[in-house]
Amino acid sequence: MRNYFVAVLAFFIASTPIFADTVELVAGDLLHGKVVEQSDQMIVIEHPVLGQIQVPVEQVKAVLITSPEGEDALVAAEPEDEPAPPAPDSLSQKLLPGWDKNFELGFNGSDGNSQTFDLHSVFTATQEDDFHRWLLGARYFRTENDSSRTRNEFTAIATHDWLMPDSPWFKFASAKFEYDEFQDWETRTGGFLGVGKQLIDTDKHSLIGRTGIGASYEGGIIGELVPEALFGLEWVYQINDRQKLESYVTVFPDLDEFGESRTLAGTAWTLAIDEADGISLKFGIDNEYESKTGGTAKHNDVKYYGALVFDF
Repeated sequence: MRNYFVAVLAFFIASTPIFADTVELVAGDLLHGKVVEQSDQMIVIEHPVLGQIQVPVEQVKAVLITSPEGEDALVAAEPEDEPAPPAPDSLSQKLLPGWDKNFELGFNGSDGNSQTFDLHSVFTATQEDDFHRWLLGARYFRTENDSSRTRNEFTAIATHDWLMPDSPWFKFASAKFEYDEFQDWETRTGGFLGVGKQLIDTDKHSLIGRTGIGASYEGGIIGELVPEALFGLEWVYQINDRQKLESYVTVFPDLDEFGESRTLAGTAWTLAIDEADGISLKFGIDNEYESKTGGTAKHNDVKYYGALVFDF
């Protein structure tokens, strides 16, 4: 009997290669043999007695490979960790991914002899490549004085420029919707097609000109389609790394009534106060002039504002 156990032990030792690979399990056990396959899911080892053993990688702590020549003893080979799950998309990544976006918010008020409240909010998104330039925007103004609304305005705009590489010229299409509770037209929807040109394009200055034709439909008690032309200039001056000055003026001549027109103009100064988090301070003035008004409406509608700007 003793000779039998000695024979079995001798067979086992003879069957084990001198230079065997080793798989260390998470539980602490060791498997000796030859690693014949490794993948992200499974490690296969050829055991001298048990044959091929498949071990899931999550049960493996380490794999030690011995060179057949015995040089450098053992070479450690840790199995690759499972890739970390992707971080959940933030709201800004889900909303127009790849676009430059910012949100402006400004408000002020008083509560004493009189109660006032002013709200100014703007959302802007832009995207540009060699062939296309997009601008999407929405703006809301609201003013209350002694619990009575004196301003309630909303504007949405979309502009698409078709760029031509190596040329300052481009084509554009623009659509705009306006709501103003205190205008006779109440809602106005317009669309324009035209051409533009990059007049100046340097590190500090950008000047774009546009000319086009289209029409606006004025709702409310007016209910009229007004054919219009469009002439506009957009100027940006990068004062330094933290300050920027922007101005624009757009004139819409009435093609039905000579001499009648409306003009949009504005200027804004932006100061970056936290470049790492994309926070800026912005002060501006906008004015809309209409040569033809009804009732007691004024020709000029001027808006002053200050706001925090959040880039995301």
